[in-house]
This record gives sequence, C-alpha cells and structure tokens, in this order.
Amino acid sequence: MPPTYTVAGFPAANNTGYPQGLAGDTRKKVTLTPYTGPMTITVAGTVIDSKDINGHIEIKAKNVTIRNSRIRVANVQAVTITDDNANLRIEDTEIDGQLKDASTGGIALIGRTGFTLLRVNAHGSGDILRIDGRGTVQDSWLHDPGGTGSAQHNDVIQSTNAVYVRILHNRLENQHTQTSCILLKADIGSINDVIVDSNLMNGGGYSFYWYDANYKITNGKVTNNKFMRQSGGGFWPKGGYYGTQAFKASQLPQWSNNTWNDNGQQIGM
Repeated sequence: MPPTYTVAGFPAANNTGYPQGLAGDTRKKVTLTPYTGPMTITVAGTVIDSKDINGHIEIKAKNVTIRNSRIRVANVQAVTITDDNANLRIEDTEIDGQLKDASTGGIALIGRTGFTLLRVNAHGSGDILRIDGRGTVQDSWLHDPGGTGSAQHNDVIQSTNAVYVRILHNRLENQHTQTSCILLKADIGSINDVIVDSNLMNGGGYSFYWYDANYKITNGKVTNNKFMRQSGGGFWPKGGYYGTQAFKASQLPQWSNNTWNDNGQQIGM
C-alpha cells in the first residue's frame, strides 16, 4: 500500500478532528476530559465540548452541537440522528470506529439525516457516513473504512434516499477495491438536490457512483473535484480500482471541471 500523502489545500490530520497541537494546525489546542453525560441527548441546544466520549450517541433533540471532541466506538454507530430537522452540528471532532466493525454490510459511523459536519476526522468502520434525508459534510477527512471481516462493501459516504446532500471540500479515501468514496444510489427512495464540489477522492472500486435503483436520482452537480491515482500518490492507477466514476441513471448530474489531482487533466463523463 502506498504511503498516505498530505495534499496541500485539502483536509488532513492537522486541520480536522479535535485540535491536538500538530504542526501546521492553526486552531487552539484542546485537552479532552472524560464525557459523563447522557448517551441519549434529549435537551435542545445541548453543547458537548472538549470531551472524550466512549460509545454511541443518540440525538433526540434539536440544535445539538458536538465540538472539539473524540468519539470512539466498537461495532456500533457513533452518532445517530433520525430527524431531518435536527440541525445537529459536529465540528472539529474525531470519530473512530477502531476497525472493530464485525458487520457484513458495514456500519456507518455517522447517520443518517439532519446534520452538518465541519472539520471532522472520521475513520475505522465499514462505512463512514450515511446521508439518508438531509446532510452536509464540509472540510472533513473521511478515510480508512474497514472492519474485522473481508466481506464488507466499504463506502466512505453513502446515500440511498435523500432530499438535500452537500459534500463540499472533503478528503475522501477508500483503500479497498470496493465500493466507493461516494455512493449515491436511489435504492430505498429517490435522491435529489445534490452538490458534490471541490473534494479530493482516492480509491474504492469506482470513486464516485451515481445510480438509479428502485427509484431515481436527479438534480445533481458534480464540480471541481480532484481524483488521485497511483502516479500521484493514490491507491490505484485509475483513481478507483476500476475507474473514477460509474453512472447508471436516466438523469445524469451536471459534470464540470473534475480533474486528475496530479496533472490537472480534465476527466470527462
């Protein structure tokens, strides 16, 4: 496996997760203290700040914020939100599945709706992020999906039905030959209103999927993304093991200025 490259201008260890005082990190270093509060959050406006959290957090209230913290889990989701209008914010936080996901399908560390992630460093579960409903992820480093078995089809970001998806300026890395950095597949319901802009994608079977299934995926923009390949420090010669993108839909997204990271060459549809 090639080494992990830090790509200038994209999220990495020193500008995502809780601020640890790493070289180049301009954020104020924080010291974590053990979290002793409830694991099911029922009070609107709750703020969890600078905490070391062990176990699954269930969000049952609006306008909750988790910031400058670390969440570690084993074979379970780290954060669950089911209200499209929850307005959960997770900022400057590390979420670690510790590679203990024993499921066959892959457990998403964060899911599934009503959230915004900013400068999150999430890694170490079969899937990393699920957006089914409404979700935004920005300036985050989502990487190293995996678990204890070999049967998982790993996705960094997955959606099977959604009405609002924003995937903006993230670093998305999947070292496996399957499945994706981003999988948008209208399996459980329709998917629409999607913007995928200015991300760095590395690996997976195909790095990016746009698929109809039982329902349709429509109204998407895929712009200004960069794809890594082996010659520029990526996992595979073609970006993903098979290629950069796979389309199977009656309505394709607007696709523009998506390029190879190593030389800036345009990647057509």
